[in-house]
Amino acid sequence: MAVKNENELGEAQRSHWLKAVAAVELRNFGYAISLLQGVLKQEPEFLHGRQLLRRAEITKGKAEKKKFFNVSTASIGVMKAQRELKKEPGRAVELIEKVLEDEPYNRQANLLLKEAAVAAGLAGGRSLRAGDVARGEAARH
Repeated sequence: MAVKNENELGEAQRSHWLKAVAAVELRNFGYAISLLQGVLKQEPEFLHGRQLLRRAEITKGKAEKKKFFNVSTASIGVMKAQRELKKEPGRAVELIEKVLEDEPYNRQANLLLKEAAVAAGLAGGRSLRAGDVARGEAARH
């Protein structure tokens, strides 16, 4: 699949994209994440949207205070995505996005995201990982 840009989005997705960009600027990361996940469900090859989603998840994670009893459920989500990867890689990407919403630096989820993106034929699989986005390397790949 070819990478889509903002101008190639449908009218509804473009509207949600612009609202998500505004929400990030206003530091309303929860709303931005919700909007971006909806856009990416409809347009999975929209790489710039995926990169903004990852940045919003990382920034939201840094802004939130650490919880006292922080029990990770990421491993369950990663296992579900691994099972789905062979049958439907696009669905696996969606499941991994949900895991990364809460834990953007989860190593297993980031590695599986790359694998699922490549299997689904999404361009820029490497540039979707949280570490690359956090270091600003996503734009170079």
